[in-house]
Amino acid sequence: MKAEIVAMTAEAIDKEAIARGGEILKRGGLVAFPTETVYGLGGNALDPMASKKIYAAKGRPSDNPLIVHIAEMEALAPIVKSVPEKAKILAKKFWPGPLTMIFEKSDRFPLRQQAGWKALQCVSQVIPLQQL
Repeated sequence: MKAEIVAMTAEAIDKEAIARGGEILKRGGLVAFPTETVYGLGGNALDPMASKKIYAAKGRPSDNPLIVHIAEMEALAPIVKSVPEKAKILAKKFWPGPLTMIFEKSDRFPLRQQAGWKALQCVSQVIPLQQL
């Protein structure tokens, strides 16, 4: 697939480009997006092939876990085994935002992907939120 570069700001969102990015994610592809701290290279966290593509594209060692980004707190419970009360308090105060927390993954993740991520962040940037 050919790379496409789209410039936009929170004030000038290209909704068609966001929709294309969402379709790329659904098909197992990768997209780059801004977060509060860095630019991310993202894929569908539930797709083991997407994770492999991220590792390959970044030249990242497979023992260096990825961070999963979610759009809202409600997206957390289905993908982790439990949400401790202290984590709920922190999330309520600091999410969305740059706070990253570590959780035990739920069984929704394929076994071969169990080492693929261990941390979650709820993003507040408009562009990745619309892709999620």
